[in-house]
Amino acid sequence: ITSSEIADFVAKNVRFRAPQNPQYGRLPGDEGGEFVFVRSKQVVTEEKPAQPQQVIVKEEPKTQPKRVVREEGKKAETIIQQPKASQFWISAFVGGNGNNHSISSNVPDIKYEETGGEGAVIGVGFEYVIDNRFSFVFNAAIEEKNGNFKIAPFNVYDYTNGVLIEFGPDINWEPKLTYLAINPMLKAKYKNFYFTTGPSIGFVVDKIAHFKAGYEMYDATTGYFYGAGTIEREEKIENVKTRFSLPIGAGYDLRLSNFKIFIEARYDIGLTKVVKGEDWKVSSFQILLGLRYGLNLGI
Repeated sequence: ITSSEIADFVAKNVRFRAPQNPQYGRLPGDEGGEFVFVRSKQVVTEEKPAQPQQVIVKEEPKTQPKRVVREEGKKAETIIQQPKASQFWISAFVGGNGNNHSISSNVPDIKYEETGGEGAVIGVGFEYVIDNRFSFVFNAAIEEKNGNFKIAPFNVYDYTNGVLIEFGPDINWEPKLTYLAINPMLKAKYKNFYFTTGPSIGFVVDKIAHFKAGYEMYDATTGYFYGAGTIEREEKIENVKTRFSLPIGAGYDLRLSNFKIFIEARYDIGLTKVVKGEDWKVSSFQILLGLRYGLNLGI
């Protein structure tokens, strides 16, 4: 077979099995010749006139490639293969959270009616390509697990002064929890789609809450109305713990030259309590949009 036939076979088969695109070309000064490969177990010779010189193929030891003597004055064609595909990728991404807080109060009279919330995500990542199907990813991100809680109306008795305080009907408690999340993940790929999961550890960066409620005051014995007002304050959330979670997600890569634009959806399952001694966990649905850049590019 000829070198051009080999090149055609390699190009068609490699292109659909690996992130590579072999190229076939000619060297400067080529005059139209090409290599010819012959499978043989013996020396093949033909007695022909001295000009032009004929092809002679000899069997060489197994440790060496076969050598071809071609016609004089003709140049060889060659297959030029591009470098390997990228094995390392760096990325940056932004996104948003839809948070779901699972919380119950230790105080019997306080009941949470709404426990949703939102927040933002911004981070960077590093990816090591193990093979065509799997990669190891390491992400670091700032994540907001904020809440917007509605509390049912409740009463407080001041026995010292004989005063009944009724809070409500609009009682809002808005916790602002920000974490530095470290997230090693395993990524499984199928064409441009991928699936990913791995543990996440969140270290507390910010932990404050905003409380706002209207109130009315009565004499606890006679029911005499003293007045009404609004309480509004910010407070520090005490005993906040390091958060452990398990993100599970899927995404799509769109290749643009040396870059990849990706969109990823994941559900971040809260595994541990947010505050020591409180029955409070938070999970998030996240949408991320990012850009990857490959190192040692080969496509």
